[in-house]
Amino acid sequence: MRHQFYTYGVGFTAYLTKLVTANPLDGLRLVARIPAAVAFARRNQESGTSSPGPQSPGPQYPAELTKVERKGRLYGPLAYVRSRLHYRRTLRNDRRAAIARPGN
Repeated sequence: MRHQFYTYGVGFTAYLTKLVTANPLDGLRLVARIPAAVAFARRNQESGTSSPGPQSPGPQYPAELTKVERKGRLYGPLAYVRSRLHYRRTLRNDRRAAIARPGN
């Protein structure tokens, strides 16, 4: 379960990083929503709910899993950048290999 929470956190923020790098205007839209998201998270943490609707009991996760997910979220942007660099290197190497092959 720890691994699942960690990789969810990594994937979520890696996706947000991709979204912002692809279209900076989307980044501004996300930043504009941060105060509402923080208020929502605080409200849910205090009331124990997980939905924006009427106050109903939501899933309660152990604090350890929340910390693991948070660590994943911190690593997500770095994971995205590393993945993009690896992709570019692989693409460049593939092109070089195609040029170096005899008969091409």
